[in-house]
Amino acid sequence: CTANDKCVQGECKGTTKTCDDGNDCTIDQCSSFIGCYYKNVALNEACSDGDACSADWCDGSGTCLTEPLLWSKQINDGYTPYDMVIGPDQAAVVVGQSDSVNSGAFFVRFTVGGKQPQVQFAGGMRRWRKVRNNPAGGFLVVGDTAPATLQAGFGGSAAVFKLDATGKYAGHAYADAKPGVKAPDRWQALEVGSTTAAVAGTRVRQGTADNGVYFAHYALSNLAAQHTTLWEPPGVDGYSWIDLNGSAMLKSDAMMTMVTVTTRAATTVYLVNVA
Repeated sequence: CTANDKCVQGECKGTTKTCDDGNDCTIDQCSSFIGCYYKNVALNEACSDGDACSADWCDGSGTCLTEPLLWSKQINDGYTPYDMVIGPDQAAVVVGQSDSVNSGAFFVRFTVGGKQPQVQFAGGMRRWRKVRNNPAGGFLVVGDTAPATLQAGFGGSAAVFKLDATGKYAGHAYADAKPGVKAPDRWQALEVGSTTAAVAGTRVRQGTADNGVYFAHYALSNLAAQHTTLWEPPGVDGYSWIDLNGSAMLKSDAMMTMVTVTTRAATTVYLVNVA
């Protein structure tokens, strides 16, 4: 484990070898019998390729694997991302909720190059829950002003917004209530077809008779021209918890959504076709 060995006053002395192979995925060692040798670190141990815009890990056989990061900036200060979509220009868009000083729904767009983006806030809305590409350009988002925990007497306003390619406001429509029935607290699902946007949401206020699942169709050419209906799952009382688990746009520009209803007795899952 030494190099350039020489006899010095009757002793053999040399310079200690470092055995550094420059590989983060190996453990460098030396034996007085065989010299330098190397042991592979475990799978998924950290390594670095020197690029701050990549994610790196060891493959367990001594090789550092890497893949590019779209965005390496940490989301902090109470940011909660809810949804993302890849835009027509292959940039990624993330939407969600911020409880920081700039509290409100946030929109962030970043490119494959990893450029640190600017966050666009919508102070009038508490959160964006879903984002989809708008065939006419930009994006459609749904969000609401409801508090984090829905309680009796504390609801919110749900809306569909048009945003331009940078996340700035480009038009909106609030959910209209049926006569005698109040609007949903939140839109939780959004799918966009060729000519319409279909949304689904819930109203969950304990002790009220108008709890239920709301569906609406919006013409992409005119968000104000919407059709809103209320569906009440069979046998549901005013204290039931109603939530949406997912949605998908059908070829007919209708949406199918999955609804979970929890009552005192049981939990039931429905698949509902929003025509």
